Amino acid sequence: MGELVRRGAYVLGFRYARNVVHHEWADALHADLGGGLVLLSPLPARFFEWRWRGELQSTKQRGRAEYEAHLADQPVRFTLEALESLYAKVLDDL
Repeated sequence: MGELVRRGAYVLGFRYARNVVHHEWADALHADLGGGLVLLSPLPARFFEWRWRGELQSTKQRGRAEYEAHLADQPVRFTLEALESLYAKVLDDL
């Protein structure tokens, strides 16, 4: 159950981001051009990854702690994977 609760924190953090930026997702994301990534060989194309911004400007508090703990500065794909896993679990339980 602990894993499910942790994934629920992703939901709260994701909702916080959505509520802060509404439909302007570009305000919540930035492209990381490979900083800190170590590859064994060069790629033929430039590598980048979408990441959540470290801080979202808002006075809203609900979900802020979860955003900062689980989403801020993290790759967006981690959030999407956590949400996919959570919703798959819910569907399996139906």
